[in-house]
Amino acid sequence: APDAPILLLTHGWPGSVFEFYRVIGPLAHPERFGGTIEDAFTVVCPALPGFGFSGAPPAPMGPRELADLWVGLIEGALGREWVFAQGGDWGSIISSWLALRYPRRVRAMHLNMVPLKPYLGPGTRPLSDDERAWIKKSKKRMARAMGYFQIQGTKPDSLAYSLADSPAGQAAWIVEKFQHTPWAEPGELSHFSMDEMITNVMFYWATNSALTSSWIYQAVTEGGGLELGATEDGSAERIEVPTGFFLAPFDLSPIPPQSWLERAYDVRHFQPQDEGGHFAALERPEPFVQDVRAFFRAFR
Repeated sequence: APDAPILLLTHGWPGSVFEFYRVIGPLAHPERFGGTIEDAFTVVCPALPGFGFSGAPPAPMGPRELADLWVGLIEGALGREWVFAQGGDWGSIISSWLALRYPRRVRAMHLNMVPLKPYLGPGTRPLSDDERAWIKKSKKRMARAMGYFQIQGTKPDSLAYSLADSPAGQAAWIVEKFQHTPWAEPGELSHFSMDEMITNVMFYWATNSALTSSWIYQAVTEGGGLELGATEDGSAERIEVPTGFFLAPFDLSPIPPQSWLERAYDVRHFQPQDEGGHFAALERPEPFVQDVRAFFRAFR
């Protein structure tokens, strides 16, 4: 569509740009999928450095550095003043840093994962009972899900030798994330075809990018980048870009109270879902597309 705004879709691990193949058409050409052309986007899906066919960086890059890279993409290759940003997994973290560091470059943002942890230091309001209960529940769930993070964040080279040597090992390391709770709704692998699983695995296997795709975990383990801090005047950092949330019950963390998200974000849209897991665009493309269209419509 003429002058359709850019929608920057950012993936994470163990996904790839292939996660978005079901939603690119409806988002770019809504008039072909029961919508109206006024909702069209120019869809851009950049591959994270070191993932799949995207060249590896010279050293591990964290989400803050990737946000700097993304703004170069917006201003340089795309030649735009601003974009709409959307992401899950690392995409939610990178989009958040992009919005915090370059708010004039992000008109609005839509996220399908609970992203940056808010600053809870001096001067912030006490946690509510609902927030305390959610933190307790979230820690319990994530304790069963974050072993991969510890390995990739501290010993990525040791793991990578095994994954680079065995296609079965590479497939197992990735596909179980689409199958087991947390991450996935129980029995969720039935939502994905075997071709889809193999295609996503091949982005890692064919390019031998098991190691370089884990570098982002090493970068945050060593340098941080998963939580906000305090500003120079002691107040809490907060992302003032209008933000919408499309959150699923079987993701890595439970759906939080809206008050938790509002500590760090200007929440304009909060849509807790009754089903679904981590890979929203691939698993539930129709509700995902509808929510993305509905949220960004007000900011065109």
